[in-house]
Amino acid sequence: MKQQMEQLIDRMVEQGVFFQDAVAAFETTYIRRALEAERGNRFQAAKVLGIHRNTIVRKMGVKKALATEPRRHRAARLSEPVPCSL
Repeated sequence: MKQQMEQLIDRMVEQGVFFQDAVAAFETTYIRRALEAERGNRFQAAKVLGIHRNTIVRKMGVKKALATEPRRHRAARLSEPVPCSL
């Protein structure tokens, strides 16, 4: 794995990839893979990564890769009709 990492770094340096861009891409991919492995469970993914779950949310930021559907206000949920089976 070390050799693969070194080859990747060599290519990134040759292509002029900025350090901050490389770090951001690595963090995003690493966190996303941990979330996939833990089926979206932020607490478990954070535990595997050795970071706080809020760090996952902060690092993923505006991308909203974690959200499956937007949250709705409680009042909006209460105003929806409740299905009734007789």
